[in-house]
Amino acid sequence: MLSLIYKIYGQPYFVRDRRHAGIANIFGRSRHVLDKLNLGDIYGPDKVYLDCGASTGIESVSYVKHFGEIHSFEPGDDYFCLRENLKNYDNCTAHRLALSDDNATASLVVYRGTGRTNHLDFIPPIDNDSRKRIGSSKVVTRTLDSFDFSNVSYMKIDVEGCEYNLLLGAKELLKNNNPVLKIEISNMHNEVVDLLYGLDYSVIGFAMDTYVYSLSDPLVFFKSPDYSNNVFWKSGDFSLLEFKENHPREFERYSEIPPAEIPPYNPNWGDFYFMKLND
Repeated sequence: MLSLIYKIYGQPYFVRDRRHAGIANIFGRSRHVLDKLNLGDIYGPDKVYLDCGASTGIESVSYVKHFGEIHSFEPGDDYFCLRENLKNYDNCTAHRLALSDDNATASLVVYRGTGRTNHLDFIPPIDNDSRKRIGSSKVVTRTLDSFDFSNVSYMKIDVEGCEYNLLLGAKELLKNNNPVLKIEISNMHNEVVDLLYGLDYSVIGFAMDTYVYSLSDPLVFFKSPDYSNNVFWKSGDFSLLEFKENHPREFERYSEIPPAEIPPYNPNWGDFYFMKLND
């Protein structure tokens, strides 16, 4: 069942249930981070954005006016919302598949909850202690290299532990396009960082909750809960209210939701930003 909760750019935005109402915390946040990191010219009508692990498509929709082409990938039931949320934008394409290092099939393990920790069966469970496994479904897997994309300037990767496999299947894309990468690294941290460093990528920042940090070494960050000595700088707090005031026609609440029903952004999860500093 689809629930209509928001309008974005005047178009309806659907979620599967009210537990997904926390998208209000996400809209605009990524663009704020990219601006703070000063990554150069990654937007434009000739540029392509890949949303890997798109869920219902909130980050895809956030960028519809910034990229000429957007491809959004989601293997789970959130795809049905994603398809509806993107159908009014000519530059967006929704793909129902999982991204990995092989063109094959796999089982998607599904847990009760918002769906953010569903994972492919060959990936260890992530933070599912309080969730109940309710089943699995067969999904198609593909490599990003098999699409032969060009002009890719930015990628978001949020694939619940499958980051390393996805990157293995995207080596040629990364070599040929040099996109900026936003990655939530949930599994095989050392392998992910080593793979990217081997492709001449460097970590340039980390975003957690509403703050942006610059890191000297992501592996030190993973090993230490006290990351204060690993931070070069921290940006100002991102204000959703301020963003909405500055972009009044982009985002609006479609129906009132009691604040208690809107889940807070989890401060224990964050995204690393990588880019090639020297081509």
